[in-house]
Amino acid sequence: MPPSPYLLWVNSRPTKATDEQWVEWYTKEHVPDLVGHGASTRATFYRETFDFPSSSREQGKEDRLYLALYQTNFEEPLKSKEYLGIRTTSEILPGKQIMGAGEFNARNYELIQDYDPDSIGEGILGL
Repeated sequence: MPPSPYLLWVNSRPTKATDEQWVEWYTKEHVPDLVGHGASTRATFYRETFDFPSSSREQGKEDRLYLALYQTNFEEPLKSKEYLGIRTTSEILPGKQIMGAGEFNARNYELIQDYDPDSIGEGILGL
């Protein structure tokens, strides 16, 4: 199966939630919501590892340590009815409001090339 034509990139950090609450909210609610409501066809969630000499942790910056990647069929996924249908509150986060619990930087990318000549990507991902 080819990838979706767009990739929504969301870099974030909690501001009112703990890291543990942030990860729990993303993995138990937010990522499943986006995929379950059809805003995304597939999603992944990452935490920065700081495993290189010039990492931001060594420079003492407050960076967004979390990265969510969503494959999507929408050129403007955050305006889609599928996205607008997801929950905006969570019992996991302080104050229960998602938008007040962290900072987000979102960008959407259009697929230019899918290069996997040996078709090994799908096998590794379990598709």
